[in-house]
Amino acid sequence: MSVTENKACVVIPASGSGQRYNMHPPKQFECLSQKPIISHTISAFERIDCITHIVVTTPTDDDLQLMMKSIVKKFHHKKVHLTKGATSRHRSIFEGLKCLKCILKSENIVHDPVVIIHDGVRPFVDKNTIMDVIQNTKIYKAVGIVRPLVSTVISVDKDDFLKESLDRSLYWASEMPQGYMFSLIYKAYSKCSDKELKHGTECLKIASDYSASKPKILKGGDNLWKITYQRDMAVAREFVSSKLFLGHQLNVYIDENDKTHSCIQDLVSNENMNVLLFAKEELSAANLKSGNCLLFYSSLSLQSLESNLSSLIKSIENYTEDPYNWSDKCGSNNIVAIFCAQTTEMSSLNEVHTMLQRHSHKLLSHNIHLYCIITTSTLSGSVFNAAYVKPFCLHSFDITCSSKLIYSTVGEDGTFLSHNIQMS
Repeated sequence: MSVTENKACVVIPASGSGQRYNMHPPKQFECLSQKPIISHTISAFERIDCITHIVVTTPTDDDLQLMMKSIVKKFHHKKVHLTKGATSRHRSIFEGLKCLKCILKSENIVHDPVVIIHDGVRPFVDKNTIMDVIQNTKIYKAVGIVRPLVSTVISVDKDDFLKESLDRSLYWASEMPQGYMFSLIYKAYSKCSDKELKHGTECLKIASDYSASKPKILKGGDNLWKITYQRDMAVAREFVSSKLFLGHQLNVYIDENDKTHSCIQDLVSNENMNVLLFAKEELSAANLKSGNCLLFYSSLSLQSLESNLSSLIKSIENYTEDPYNWSDKCGSNNIVAIFCAQTTEMSSLNEVHTMLQRHSHKLLSHNIHLYCIITTSTLSGSVFNAAYVKPFCLHSFDITCSSKLIYSTVGEDGTFLSHNIQMS
């Protein structure tokens, strides 16, 4: 594999012992939505085409090293290289950089690539942030991400009395990811003292102290937080429960001439998932079982809406001898079906509500999340297009256990009114 100037690599220190988390194994091995935190973090980078190598440093414990190897194998992380970390964060990062240097040398890579450093327990980093870091690193050589301070920072004297209170408006919280030109950050770490490697915490300071480059600071989003304590894990699980497809592959089945076909990839590209587009003709029960699926049905009459919905349920029931155990056979896979239909009769909405209630039990037992958008007039193409995109943004990535079946009515001005369907 040849790395050009447009390519980047990643070093993820994941060697922590989890002392503050107070659990064994450490927090990077804890599962979110049936997938370890470290796997979520790796996936966030692995799905980006320009990233060619991801070096992950493992704990020094032999059993934890084997556990990390099994995660890489189980979740098919093809870009990952594992190397043993060390007893401190900076030493682990340096070990990761040494491993990356060997990889670059073995592949005869002559360009100086961008290397991103990111914590193994920051699983919610998004594609836009990663790409911003990569692009700015090419310009400024060293780039950091910051967020506003939440609490005021104070210092105390040796007797634990207040010494100083800092002006919060002048300071920022340093976050990850950070980006560096590889040669810059490798040379900087090579110059560090043992004390800095043991007790230091900020990579940007090392880059600033031991290179001629002044790090550029970018402002990051609120999804860059680090899982440090057990209370953070509770928040992370709540976050993941509302993000149906987070960190997983999503198979999208849609007609090629559908008005929304060209915008689906962009719409989900920043949602931490791999997306594959398929023609509707490729849809089968076996495919539904094989992964998370999003189905689009457009320009339907109310009659064809029910017909397509019934066919979807029937295809699932024909696949398995015990249709009510479909979700067991599918594991954690989810199916989202979005139907968009038009009617000029407001009275028809009662029929839609009754029809959806009639199918609700089977939909839920088969792990199908339904979003039905009913337009109550003939809409122009642009508004009809919005009738897909808006509910998709609002609901497909924000699904709660109490509202798996939703339909929306759309007025002439494109205004939405959502209705939950109670299970019959």
